[in-house]
Amino acid sequence: MTSIGQSLPAFWRQRTRREQAFLAVMLLSVATFIYIFGLESPLRLMAAQAERRHAVAQADQARLPAALDELARRQRPPAAALDADAPLQSAAAAGITLVPDATSTAGRLTMRFEAVPTQALFTWLAQVQEGQGRSPLKASVRRAAVGVEGEVVFLTAAP
Repeated sequence: MTSIGQSLPAFWRQRTRREQAFLAVMLLSVATFIYIFGLESPLRLMAAQAERRHAVAQADQARLPAALDELARRQRPPAAALDADAPLQSAAAAGITLVPDATSTAGRLTMRFEAVPTQALFTWLAQVQEGQGRSPLKASVRRAAVGVEGEVVFLTAAP
């Protein structure tokens, strides 16, 4: 059995010039057909789809800041300034002794606590969140000999 590489030149030499020209034109036509319908058309279609997706993404990106602002406006309840005594009173009611920290700055209320049972602390924080609509900006809790110790920071003015 002969290989294609050996038999093809022999096949080509056996053809007349007219047949060779006809076969060359036919092979060129088949290659052009494959190129147009097998490569160029799908690529053109994918490019058009990509342009449509890009236009949609640009429109979404343009609407995103306004949508985020609207979402934030809907989710944020109108917040009044936090009374510094409110967390102290609710903590005292929960059996937690809070000490206002001297490092409190304008707009932030920092309070320290010591020897507080873990369950009582987290229950109080949940009550503050539910009752006053406030969550601590920062809470630092460390294990102590009895219970936990640390500090909580609340914002005192509306964000």
